[in-house]
Amino acid sequence: MNNMETLRWDEIPVKSQCAGALELRVKNHAVVHHNNSLFLLGGCNSGKMDVLVFNISDKTWKKPCRAIGENHNDNELMRDDEDASHNDPGENHILKVTGTAPSFRNGHTATLVTTRGRTCIFVIGGWLGNDASNELHVLDITDPDSSLHWSTPTALKGIVPGPCNMHSADFIPNKREIYVFRGGDGSEYLNDLHALNVDTLTWRKVPNRGVRPQARADHASAFVKETSQIFIFGGWNGRSRLNDIHVFNTETSEWSEPKIGGMIPQPRAGMTLTVVGRRLFLFGGNGINTTVCNDLHVLDCSTMSFVDLEKDEDIECCPSNDQPNPNCAESTTKIAVYGTGPRHRAGHSATAVGRFIYIIGGSCGPRYHDDCHILDTDSLESPPSEEMETSHHVVSQLSTLCDNKELSDVTFLVEGKEISAHKLVLVLASKFYRAMFTSEFREKEDATTITVPNCTYEAFLTIMQHVYGVEIDLTVSSPSSFENTVNILEMADQLLLDNLKEECERALQSTVNSDTINYLLDIACQTNASFLQYCCHHYKRNHGLGMCSKDIYL
Repeated sequence: MNNMETLRWDEIPVKSQCAGALELRVKNHAVVHHNNSLFLLGGCNSGKMDVLVFNISDKTWKKPCRAIGENHNDNELMRDDEDASHNDPGENHILKVTGTAPSFRNGHTATLVTTRGRTCIFVIGGWLGNDASNELHVLDITDPDSSLHWSTPTALKGIVPGPCNMHSADFIPNKREIYVFRGGDGSEYLNDLHALNVDTLTWRKVPNRGVRPQARADHASAFVKETSQIFIFGGWNGRSRLNDIHVFNTETSEWSEPKIGGMIPQPRAGMTLTVVGRRLFLFGGNGINTTVCNDLHVLDCSTMSFVDLEKDEDIECCPSNDQPNPNCAESTTKIAVYGTGPRHRAGHSATAVGRFIYIIGGSCGPRYHDDCHILDTDSLESPPSEEMETSHHVVSQLSTLCDNKELSDVTFLVEGKEISAHKLVLVLASKFYRAMFTSEFREKEDATTITVPNCTYEAFLTIMQHVYGVEIDLTVSSPSSFENTVNILEMADQLLLDNLKEECERALQSTVNSDTINYLLDIACQTNASFLQYCCHHYKRNHGLGMCSKDIYL
């Protein structure tokens, strides 16, 4: 069985705890993950610097209220344009926002940091409608279940960089700094790099060696913690869209442009680049010739190569004249993609939550999206059942001869009970029995009665029913059915009944848990049940029970 790594797309219905419809039609917004929530801030089409909060567990959105007397000259507690009295009466409390919120903007960045015992979102820059900003605003989300608080630090130290929008910002934990690749300032494109210390609020221009990326905006960046590297992809330089990849080492302050293997994505801007482990997931963007993309690409930072994605249908909108990278060998890693991905878009957000990536909003030309999709980057999928090698080779009427003495020429003795069979059927169904009845096996001399050791009568009868084309039920619903399925798996491996073996693996997939993991992994190894092994390793790496060789990138 081919156990290719798998990804899965799913769409999350937009549910709101707010009165009336929740407006998610935004682009060039920013989203930050903290604990069990996603915080969405600002963006085009909102008209104000809203904060929307998504509860990951119950998959609902809510819009916090501005507290009495807070900015915008409010004189009462309001949920923007809605009266707070319209709140769901079932809500136990109202999430309030205090302090002076930033003015409306898009193309800003939002970065989660913990400083001085507080958990905060640092909002930097953005486009204000007529010009770009270099402001720093801080949203305190230390107590997100009761209140959020905006503040605007004024005692900034160092050399504050100029205005920026469509820039990128990455928090480097060991340096306690946010690195900003500046993007555009409203009049020109830039490529300078600045760092803000989140504890001292001190700006500095980052000295760097090597060849810097050309000036650009609307690019995408991601920080890979394991290698201390910031990856910059694509963007717009004022003349054309780009698809180059540059890497900045935060330990050596050196730029490099590594040789990348696999199929390089088309030039684009407004895409997202999201890190999960040591893989970067690139999605969407504005492509060449005014196209808008909804293609997914995965860069493995361990091999510096884009992996091959196999999917049921081509979801790319970009022109189909992709050319392989002539400088690198073909990627050897392949990943299967299941489910239907998001529609074509740019200016969306892509936020990692563990192994999942949440895609929110964006637009395709003038059409804004108000949907939310999730990509499972380590999905566990049952492979499609291959064409059966047993019952499909015999006529359906053969099922009536299962354990039928009529024309029987061989008898199996299992736990003292007899099961009648037919050598011709066994030879067609199993390479094991073909060898038994056509070679110099010991059983050939007296093969009319065969004793079957280490197998229960119930398990072997089920195997014979499968061989004769009888529909069998391998549902595991009790300890006895669990042991029966394991026994069938062991015998199917011995008898070279690959299709039955795969059915057993799929049936046992749902039984992998902390109590059975070690037992099932041993069984899977003993029977060469590769898919069941994959299920066990998948469970281990997603429940902190250890790593296997396939899990290094995580």
